Amino acid sequence: MAVNYASNAKEADAAVAEIQSAGGQAVAVRADVGNAAEAEHLFEETVKAFGTVDVVVNNSGIIPLSPIGKGDTAVFDKVIQTNLRGTFLRMAQAAQRMAGSGRIIAFSSSVLARSFPTYGRISPRKPEWRAFCFAAHHRFIA
Repeated sequence: MAVNYASNAKEADAAVAEIQSAGGQAVAVRADVGNAAEAEHLFEETVKAFGTVDVVVNNSGIIPLSPIGKGDTAVFDKVIQTNLRGTFLRMAQAAQRMAGSGRIIAFSSSVLARSFPTYGRISPRKPEWRAFCFAAHHRFIA
């Protein structure tokens, strides 16, 4: 298993150690999934370590809670880069590298069904995220 992390190597290494102590194989790979080169690096390292990609668990996301009225576009851009662009980049890499019987497991929050005042920065990307997941589903069942 490749354990992807963006900034907390200590927690990633602990996860790898736990997997290995249970008899599994794992490596930690640092990559900002919203960066195309780093997303590609994540998949390259996974293939280097294990020979193939069989399953992708798509669960990266950030939720900086703040009212829209603050107008912090830098935070908004980071949310879009990580949560939306990162989903797209992982789906693209998976489509290129995954074995024919591979699977993508996609997790998301319940933000689309909720409407809290501090969710304004993260709600707009949910429908697009779902669209990526449905498109990837069709690629793998075709």
